[in-house]
Amino acid sequence: IEAQIEHYHIEAVMTHQLEDRNHDHRLTAEAVRTATRGHASPVQCVLGFEIPEAGLLSTPTWYERIDEIHWTSKLEALAAYRSEQRPWPHPRSATALAELSHLRGGQVGTTCAEAFTLLRYCR
Repeated sequence: IEAQIEHYHIEAVMTHQLEDRNHDHRLTAEAVRTATRGHASPVQCVLGFEIPEAGLLSTPTWYERIDEIHWTSKLEALAAYRSEQRPWPHPRSATALAELSHLRGGQVGTTCAEAFTLLRYCR
């Protein structure tokens, strides 16, 4: 992870929450935190994203607006994980994701948004 951060000059990272129920996700979150710790890291911002199915809908501390172009890109990316998708009313359905995006957008006065937990921010 550190080599990729250095190679691509990454300043922001989005990762899983440490409280995620999936063991691999928790290991990923730990690895990201280790790779981005200290003042030597060029990463300025580390955000923990929500996974509704994992029950990680904590109180967000960071929001990112999603416009129509980014929403379409997100749906295309999710299509690559067909085996993970489920029909409504499952939390991994496209309908559930759209509703969550609208809920988060409404919380910050925009149509759609993604919500995160701020794990590290340093300018």
